Amino acid sequence: MMRLGDTRPLEKVANIKANFHRFIEELPWDNYGTKEWRGDHWMGRYEYYYYDVEGELNDIGWAITHALGERGRWTWCIMKTMPGSITGPHNDAFRDTARVFREPWKDKESARDKYFRFWIPMEDRKMGHVFEVENGPCLTDWKAGDVFITPSTPLHCSATYGTEPRYTFLMNGYNESDNAAWRDYAEHDVTHVGKIQ
Repeated sequence: MMRLGDTRPLEKVANIKANFHRFIEELPWDNYGTKEWRGDHWMGRYEYYYYDVEGELNDIGWAITHALGERGRWTWCIMKTMPGSITGPHNDAFRDTARVFREPWKDKESARDKYFRFWIPMEDRKMGHVFEVENGPCLTDWKAGDVFITPSTPLHCSATYGTEPRYTFLMNGYNESDNAAWRDYAEHDVTHVGKIQ
C-alpha cells in the first residue's frame, strides 16, 4: 500500500476553480471556535467541518470533493489561519477522519496506511504564507485552488506571518480511493455550484 502523504508530500496534483470567496465572505469567522475542547482560537485558526456548513456553501464543498475523488470517500473542512500564527512541526494522526467514517482508530501508523489529505488554498498566496515539510519542499508559491498532497508521517509546519489571513480547504480521504492523486494532472471547474446570479 502506498502512503501518498509519505511518498509524494506537497506534490501538486490538480487545480480546482470553485466559489471559495463565498466561504471567506459569508461564514462568521470572528466568533466561531474550532472545537469546544480546544477553545475559541486554536493555534490561530478557525475551522468549519462539512457538518457545520449549510445550504449552498455545503454544496460547494461537496462539489469540490466529488470533482477530485470518489463520492462518499472524503471528509472536508475549511480553515482561516490568522496573521501572526505558526502551526508548529507535527505529523498527522487522522483520528477525526476515522471517527467520521465510523472506523476504529488504532494508532497513527495504521491510520496513515489508510488515509491521506489534500491541502487546497482558497486564495493566491500572500506575503508571509508558507508550508514546509522536513527534508522536503517548502511551499512559498501557490494559486487559489491548487491541490497538494499533505505530508502524513514527515514533520510539517506552516506559518502565516504576513498581514492577511490564509484560507484553506482540506480533504481527508482514503489512499486507495479513486482520486486526483492517481490521475494525470487536471484542472477542474465547479464554479457553477453556488454561483451568485
